[in-house]
Amino acid sequence: MIVAVSLLTGCGSDQDRAADLSRKGDALLDQVKAEVAALSDAVGGVFSQLSSSLSSGGKPNTEVLASGMAGVESSITKVRNQAERARSYYKEIESLSGVEDYARYAATQIRVIDTSLAGLNALDGLLKKTLAMARAPSFDAPAFMAVAQQSAEQLKKIGEHTAALERQAEQLKKEKHL
Repeated sequence: MIVAVSLLTGCGSDQDRAADLSRKGDALLDQVKAEVAALSDAVGGVFSQLSSSLSSGGKPNTEVLASGMAGVESSITKVRNQAERARSYYKEIESLSGVEDYARYAATQIRVIDTSLAGLNALDGLLKKTLAMARAPSFDAPAFMAVAQQSAEQLKKIGEHTAALERQAEQLKKEKHL
């Protein structure tokens, strides 16, 4: 009797499983967003120090730069791990039956994650390149600033694309009552 009632009410269904996985993925993605905001502040601090030393005509203090970047890289690793865990929840949704709306939402959230990770990878590359340029025996401030500007533009585009995907996912979630 209990089994029959459970089957009729949908307890334990793929729909319920998809909703649970979606909530778990969303919770992790919210943590990722908070970490990315903190990471953005940390990177801003590193580049503020760089800008300050460059505007006074000096060469960047590579020890201070390396120390700041080590903290940022640690945060990047944490964010990557959280994003991959969120991805695993969304991927599992795609394997369930009869949950097309959740699957579309999950696919969009995976694109958000992929785009965010591309931004993190670009940021990580920028940080490594920045440190290498700062450590070079013949530091070239204009070349350094050009690289920083180009990278900032690339990161801005990635951020805009990520924000558009996030809006798309949120709209789908709202429209389909997920």
